[in-house]
Amino acid sequence: MSKSKLQGYIFSRDFSGSFVPQRVQNLVIKNYVTMRGDEFLLSATEYGLKNCYMMLSALSKEMTCEGVVLYSVFLLPEDSELRENYLKLFISRGKSVHFALEGIVVDKLEELEGIHNIFFAQSIQSQIKEEDGYSKRLESYIK
Repeated sequence: MSKSKLQGYIFSRDFSGSFVPQRVQNLVIKNYVTMRGDEFLLSATEYGLKNCYMMLSALSKEMTCEGVVLYSVFLLPEDSELRENYLKLFISRGKSVHFALEGIVVDKLEELEGIHNIFFAQSIQSQIKEEDGYSKRLESYIK
């Protein structure tokens, strides 16, 4: 069984209300790739501008290895159409898309619905938190 070469993709900005240092993102990705028995290629780091996906775009078009490993599914664009377009571009080029934190692999079009469902569930959870004042209650406990 030959090793697949997988390139990392990390963020230099907040995502989903969290900031994870690049070093930590790379450690999680490297561990994920190693546990699979594959070869880790250095990560591409997305620019810090809000809603910027220039590096993801470049990877989706010019990647020469077998797949990309994102630190988390939430590094994908929040916009469902844009997110789906990137994933379809990788899949159409025969590339797999891995999400190290969640342990998910997408390499077939049929699997895109699962990614959509994750984002849908997150949006519902965010709405519930906002509606019931969850954040304000949490802040009062922290103080």
